[in-house]
Amino acid sequence: MDAILLDALYSAILGETSWGSWLDNLALMLPGGKAVLFFHDVDRSSGAFVLSSRFEPSSLKAYNEHYAARNPWMPKAAIRPIGIGVRAEQMLPRQTLEKTEFYCDFLKPQRLQTGVGVTVVRDGGTSFLLSVLCEDIDDSQINKAADTLTRLAPHLRRAFGYFKRHAAEEAVTGLARSIFDLTCVGVLLVDSEMRPIAKNAIAERALSEGHGIGVNVAGRIRIASDEATRAMRQMLSQWDRATLGAIRTASFRIAVGRDGPPTLRLSLVPYNNMSEAARYFTGPMVLVLIDDLRTPVKIAVDEVRGALGLTRAEAELVVGLASGSTVRDLALARDVALGTARSQLHSVFAKLGVNSQAETVRLVLRVTGRLSGMATR
Repeated sequence: MDAILLDALYSAILGETSWGSWLDNLALMLPGGKAVLFFHDVDRSSGAFVLSSRFEPSSLKAYNEHYAARNPWMPKAAIRPIGIGVRAEQMLPRQTLEKTEFYCDFLKPQRLQTGVGVTVVRDGGTSFLLSVLCEDIDDSQINKAADTLTRLAPHLRRAFGYFKRHAAEEAVTGLARSIFDLTCVGVLLVDSEMRPIAKNAIAERALSEGHGIGVNVAGRIRIASDEATRAMRQMLSQWDRATLGAIRTASFRIAVGRDGPPTLRLSLVPYNNMSEAARYFTGPMVLVLIDDLRTPVKIAVDEVRGALGLTRAEAELVVGLASGSTVRDLALARDVALGTARSQLHSVFAKLGVNSQAETVRLVLRVTGRLSGMATR
């Protein structure tokens, strides 16, 4: 069984097969088994099932939205040794478990009575775990399964290292398709530890100058705005794709001096263009757009209008977007209703055959010669 699981594990790491397939194989070692890779933040009493096998979608939703905060095994999981497979009864006596809401309303309806688990990696208060839950079985079988998890744990730790090393490469590949790199705006990709993993030339220069945004001695992003820092940390704490997708872009104007005018505009965008496996092993990422307000971008409206076949109002709108403004900002500046500006934007989408502001801006910057390359650390 170990040889089959290891072969399937490395196939999943290398992308030759799905993580769901590997978890399917793992679940087979116990009767009625359901396997899951998940995380739990003990300080916030929150977590989520990220990659799983044999759980119904409704069960996954219920766990992520409600039962993660009520999982009675997690306090012990936060302090148990890393890499040692354990059975459920080592975490909490069966009699105590059966009195909990978690057991009565989550486990029991799925005919789950016990299981095994292992903490693969721990980062601060967040543990990354692998568990197989199952029907009631004899001690020898459950102990054997716990030993199997112990032997798998070092290989799963290698998966974390592999994905983190390749996070920048995958993210930049995704950015080439869905966001853009600019010669007029700094573009910076930040990982879950607030470290820059990819940046264009303007972002690299902004970080080296350290005016408003920079890198501290630990290699983490430092922003001269407590509000912007809090917003970034909130985005980087959201592991669930649905929750992350509900978070909107946040924009901040930052002054370098205490009493001076704003010199930078930072736009924070949750980066959602990753596979579920990459999200689990690397964590959330945030895209930071850095706009130097001292050197506003000049894009000719007539040039864009002629090149793309837009009306003057539509061209003014997309030039404003390419210069870093929001639709709301542009509606106020042009003294039109927000609904009117949005209607104009949808008209632009239809004319250009695009589906998003990012695609629109990328097209504008391409026809005006303002695209460049992205570098990884």
